[in-house]
Amino acid sequence: MFQEIAGLFREDSPRLLSQIRSAVRGADAPALEKAAHTLKGCVANFGAQAAVQAALRLERMGRAHDLAEASGACRTLENEIARFEQALEALARELGNH
Repeated sequence: MFQEIAGLFREDSPRLLSQIRSAVRGADAPALEKAAHTLKGCVANFGAQAAVQAALRLERMGRAHDLAEASGACRTLENEIARFEQALEALARELGNH
């Protein structure tokens, strides 16, 4: 089951990050709110709190239509997602060895 959920995350996260980047570049607050909310739910399934908080920050910016700090927040989210993906891959390897 873990492998299935992890696989879904690996499929969805690049698309969602792309949508977030596009929304930030285009100053599209509703699209940012929606994509960040969806990605937040994906990482919350794994308890990745730093990534959840980074996505939540962007979601709130989109909801408030205040994108002044969205570029920096997007970079933070990208870094947290990258860290999470590394941990997810390490865990998948560990589970595969047992």
